Amino acid sequence: MVIPEQTNRGNPEDEIKKTPLQLAVLIASTGSASTLTGLLEAIEADTLTAEIQMVIANMSTAPGLTIAERNGIIALKQGLLKKDRDNPDEVEKHSSRLAQLLNKDGVQVAVLAGWPVILDRIFFDEFDGVTLNIHPGWIPDREDETVTFPDGSEAPWNRGLMTDDAVRNFLGGTYAGSTIHVATQQTDFGTVLQRVFVPVEPGDTTESLYERLKSEEQKGLIEVLNGIQQMGIDEFKGVLL
Repeated sequence: MVIPEQTNRGNPEDEIKKTPLQLAVLIASTGSASTLTGLLEAIEADTLTAEIQMVIANMSTAPGLTIAERNGIIALKQGLLKKDRDNPDEVEKHSSRLAQLLNKDGVQVAVLAGWPVILDRIFFDEFDGVTLNIHPGWIPDREDETVTFPDGSEAPWNRGLMTDDAVRNFLGGTYAGSTIHVATQQTDFGTVLQRVFVPVEPGDTTESLYERLKSEEQKGLIEVLNGIQQMGIDEFKGVLL
């Protein structure tokens, strides 16, 4: 498991703050854009050393685009038409365009915050930065492994499940957890950077449980991003190789 350490690695604190991590946030047309809002609040509060270069949504109706525009951030729609979603050539073209768009603006980390559009292998080959995903499930370090919660119960991977179904799968158990990981072409799998969890409480619903889990996801994401920033994106990418 790769967890960037949040240390200044011998550099003065003011020097670290001169080199914020350059982010893009890729969002869905549904949802409340809570990840984007949380990142903006952390940057404003100086608890996250980063800048959001752009926000990209799959549809122009995404609430996060309005939030981006309100904060002076480039807001773009980069989705696939319904008729093109199952066309390998169109998916590849879309993925390549997206990678080049991020590269053009010097994005170092792309955060998938509910991004629902398929990304072809060419995206990961052409994008110069690192792509992070937040998955509501505990991803193992190897595909043949299982991961356990603090009480020893098996932590569901929830691989391939949409958010509501994944969170619902925790109900009746003792804990719910999410994984912040490096996104790859393999669905819900890639180098694990941090796992977070919350207890499942009596009477929990999917909504109430996910509200608490999202709070921990946000804390974990900010910690991971600050760790990457302090380590340096090039060194971090080198560790992943």
